[in-house]
Amino acid sequence: MADGATTAWRRIHERLRAQVRQKAGRHKHPTAGALDSQSVKTTQVAGVRGYDGGKQIKGRKRHLLVDTLGLVLAVAITAASVSDPAGARLLFRRLSGSCKKLRRIWVDGTYRGQLLVWVVAHFQFVLTPVLRKEGRKALCYCRIVGLWSAPLPGCVVVGVCPKIMKCCPRAARR
Repeated sequence: MADGATTAWRRIHERLRAQVRQKAGRHKHPTAGALDSQSVKTTQVAGVRGYDGGKQIKGRKRHLLVDTLGLVLAVAITAASVSDPAGARLLFRRLSGSCKKLRRIWVDGTYRGQLLVWVVAHFQFVLTPVLRKEGRKALCYCRIVGLWSAPLPGCVVVGVCPKIMKCCPRAARR
């Protein structure tokens, strides 16, 4: 029963996402997206947990793929100890038919290496690593995917898009 309920919720989500995209003047299937992960602390509730040495967080890591409108395409939850490339592989294996037109996914520098080769061998899209500029604390996907046309001075990124998480608060108020 859980599998049927999960499938039903997935279909509802995909249909709603398609309607939002079409209302925005886009094709119902996205051709580009952005992928990132975020480690978060967990409570004592049962479930997968691990330690992310880079961020020094004990908890879980969410790997999130969004389209250029910031709408969720796929999510994978892993222990925080799972590397970003390993989490990306898990997420890509779960992609549904609604992602069949994906051709480019922007990623940060942690997704370079063997993952790029693996993606080319298994999928029709390519990963495009975008490195942060010297002196910046974080990478802003908002500028990359064209959510705002003006440069964003002092942009500090917490997530991928303001529709999902906090991102570029000054620009969102424009």
